[in-house]
Amino acid sequence: MAEKFNVYVLGDGGREDAYAYYLLKHPDVTVTLAPGKSGILMPGHLSKEERSRLVLVPQAKTMDLKAQLEIVQGNRFDLGIIGPEDPGIAGFSEELARHVRLFNPPKIGYMLEGNKWWAKSIAQDLGIPTAEAMLVTSMAEADKALVCFQDKGQPVVLKCVGPALGKGVEIIPLNHPEYWEAQREMIAKMLRGERGYQCPGLLVEARYPYTKQEWSAIHWLGANNTLIQMVTCMDHKLLNGLNTGGMAVINPAPHVGREDMEARQSIVLGLAQYLQDFWQTTYVGTLYEGLARTQGIDCLLEINARGGAPETEVQLGAIKGLPLHEVMLALLEGDREKLKAVEIDYNTVQVGIVVAAKGYPLDYSAQKGKAITFPDPPENCTIFPAGLEFRDDKLYTAGGRLALVVFKSTNPDYAQAVKEARDKCYDFMGEIKSEAELDWRTDIGDKIVNP
Repeated sequence: MAEKFNVYVLGDGGREDAYAYYLLKHPDVTVTLAPGKSGILMPGHLSKEERSRLVLVPQAKTMDLKAQLEIVQGNRFDLGIIGPEDPGIAGFSEELARHVRLFNPPKIGYMLEGNKWWAKSIAQDLGIPTAEAMLVTSMAEADKALVCFQDKGQPVVLKCVGPALGKGVEIIPLNHPEYWEAQREMIAKMLRGERGYQCPGLLVEARYPYTKQEWSAIHWLGANNTLIQMVTCMDHKLLNGLNTGGMAVINPAPHVGREDMEARQSIVLGLAQYLQDFWQTTYVGTLYEGLARTQGIDCLLEINARGGAPETEVQLGAIKGLPLHEVMLALLEGDREKLKAVEIDYNTVQVGIVVAAKGYPLDYSAQKGKAITFPDPPENCTIFPAGLEFRDDKLYTAGGRLALVVFKSTNPDYAQAVKEARDKCYDFMGEIKSEAELDWRTDIGDKIVNP
């Protein structure tokens, strides 16, 4: 019997579940998920044998460094993964890396998301196309910034400078009847911390008026300038007009392929070199770029060190040629020869749609703790639980984004593949039984299927 390869995964969301799900596909891998959510044990997700190699540590809360250290100090792990951004921004990676080999950058890498002004400054220093922005910390500064952009006839986006845990971007519709006052009111709410996150300052950033497409480029960086680039994705964030975490994903993204990812190589490696030269930081782990294609140029909208959700759930399924843990290990070791075996599947289209609790992202408390039952997933379908709990052999709602339903299609006609996969998602979701009221976007893929 082969020796087990033990992996530690910190977090309890859909991204962390996806890591565990794909790691456990290899029979020699065991996963300790801390804290994890019991929803990962939902029927039809993992096999009985896979569940036998999974350990959940619910008492080790995500932001409890002491509890997380006790886990890595008390066990022998061959690999560790920090899933969410908040422990990374808080500096957990430095502490945990003393005891386990992490596929994550140190704290300075997480500050690319933790301080959007700093990240914007780096992008400008490196000549990476990105929108003009002004930093404001008071209403007086905000008024000056708004006047400046108004004089240019430029609409704006408001972005929290600090860590907002996937939120912190506010967009006022351009047809709002009181656009100016709406902007001022939103800025005031953000600065007062009334939008569900702390906001020590914010960026008033030019909004691209001619954007044809937004897409996600996710890269895995390793030692010795090694690099694996994931399949391109199109994220969908708005639900009922409100900015949320990811609500759906399509990969590959339309009109964006392998060659577009390859065009980003020099940019991400240049960023890694910048961090090495000026901050003595070796960047190993995930680097996520949110991009807007504007008049033929890909402009940087956002950057983080955790990857996206639900992008991660579909992108991990597109990695072929090597087991997931071996890919990460080869990157940590800078093993170019071994990484030659990795293939990224651009021939399979995946559509994933999030099932949410009614009221998300605002008040969905009335939907918590309600029984929910998913149909048995058919072939080419995977359900990734996020805000779900499994107890007494039943599944219950426990969050805002409950689960991601993913279907695959290998139809060589891209538009037809998207249609097939998304239609199956909607048919499947219509059969979900729940005591809670559910919600999801109903327009995914419409512009691809009916351009």
